Amino acid sequence: MALTDLTFDRWRALDRDAAYRHAREAARRADGRLVAFDGGPHPGGFLYRAVIERGGRRFALIPGGEVRVGFDLAGWRPLPELLASYRTETLAGGFGFADDLVEHVARYVTPRRTVTVPTVWMAVEPEESPQPEGEDEFVAEFLARSLAARGLRLPGPDEWEHACGAGADTLFRWGSACPLDQPPYGGVVRYVVAPGTDTPGTDTSDPQTSDPRTSGTHTPDTGAPGIPGTGDRADHRRSPNAFGLHIARDVYESEVTSDPASVYGGDGGEAVCGGYGSFVSWLPLATANRNPGMAEFLHGPDGAEIGDDFGVRPVLDLS
Repeated sequence: MALTDLTFDRWRALDRDAAYRHAREAARRADGRLVAFDGGPHPGGFLYRAVIERGGRRFALIPGGEVRVGFDLAGWRPLPELLASYRTETLAGGFGFADDLVEHVARYVTPRRTVTVPTVWMAVEPEESPQPEGEDEFVAEFLARSLAARGLRLPGPDEWEHACGAGADTLFRWGSACPLDQPPYGGVVRYVVAPGTDTPGTDTSDPQTSDPRTSGTHTPDTGAPGIPGTGDRADHRRSPNAFGLHIARDVYESEVTSDPASVYGGDGGEAVCGGYGSFVSWLPLATANRNPGMAEFLHGPDGAEIGDDFGVRPVLDLS
């Protein structure tokens, strides 16, 4: 099977040895070194993770093909604690949001849909965005040009959602709930610095020194699909996702995509700073939340001045 034919469904159907061989070949084609390989239960079956190191950065294999992304609002039944937070904190605060929680969430998340995305290597960590050279330079165009010079590119919205959710149909990549008694930020190193810049970045990927084939498994927590090794901890956001990405983990960590209207992973702390309520503060971490307000601000007249407030997650296409 050619690597370009390595779809999400086919990847999940492989046995461990075959998956390892494909991961090794994909790493070789990317001029990288396979540093982590494991697998474990995931909604709908089993999922492997493969991570390479290339040029001082770590990239995770994201099998594509025909996949499902977005969120099914029509079938969503908000948990009682989420409804209570919205009613007693958000609506009581008089912020002018919709009375119905589903209607409010509909303003932010993309609909459930079937899309076709390529199989790629995607950076485990987002990078700090470089600053545009000219005041009038469009942010997305500048970032695309900067990455292209390194043989990389921005992810598309569909690619980002698939890479984050890894096939899960829940609101968050880890499940349907969020720890309302904890803040949706902190405890992570936000944005590594791109290679070749003056300040060396810190790769916070889990170190891997053993044979990648025997590095263990990632086991989903109860009610939290695809969460590797979280045990019974309430806070899942800082754990890598089912593909091995550190993603959707801090509301101050917004990530741009190739679509100027879609910024994922965070809202720049707007809901937290605004005191909009616990659940609404966690909502920017929802897999399908495209954060339209953040996107509008980022690509507006002041967007070029907030380079350290958003990141880019480079994508390396399979050759």
